[in-house]
Amino acid sequence: MSMMPLIYKLKSMTKSLDKSKTDSDSLFQEIIDIRKEIEASIHWLAISPQQQQQLQQRQNIFIDDHQLIDQSSLVIQAIQRESPQVSKLRQRNYILKQQLQEYEFALELIMSKYRQLILMLLQTSNRCQQNILKTHQNQQRDRTKTNIITSTTRIQQLIETFNEKISPYNEEILLKQTEKLQQLQVEYKGLLELYRISKEFGSLKSNKQ
Repeated sequence: MSMMPLIYKLKSMTKSLDKSKTDSDSLFQEIIDIRKEIEASIHWLAISPQQQQQLQQRQNIFIDDHQLIDQSSLVIQAIQRESPQVSKLRQRNYILKQQLQEYEFALELIMSKYRQLILMLLQTSNRCQQNILKTHQNQQRDRTKTNIITSTTRIQQLIETFNEKISPYNEEILLKQTEKLQQLQVEYKGLLELYRISKEFGSLKSNKQ
């Protein structure tokens, strides 16, 4: 909070009080002169009731102005006592403002370094992530290649085992089936021939007749 408005207000109050004090001093001197005049007149003549009333009014005004003067003096003294404190507060406010500006500048530098560090960490993290992903892909590709080679080798081994153990047996079965088929074909041809002969010369022709 700035102290300048308060200082200006105090200065304005001081000027007003000084003016009021000057006016009060003039009035006070006037009252003293009147009082001296009255006291000098008392020895020569009696005071009329109207003069007594005017004198009482002037005395009341004097009392009120005297109280105002006392209050003004107290305010002026308080302002004079407060002025060093106001100056100290003003100086302290200026120092605190300078320190705040220095802290803000230092904080801005720290935040700038922090942002640069975060950006660097993010870039490093992205590179590490890409390297890890690439390494994982290479490892996965190597494992897949190894599995394919292993599976191919296993299949080749199974084929060789099949050819060694099962193929001779299959060839033997196939040979027997071929021989049997040939035999059936021979028998079938013989039956066809018998059927033809029977049809032409044998019982089949007699049955038809």
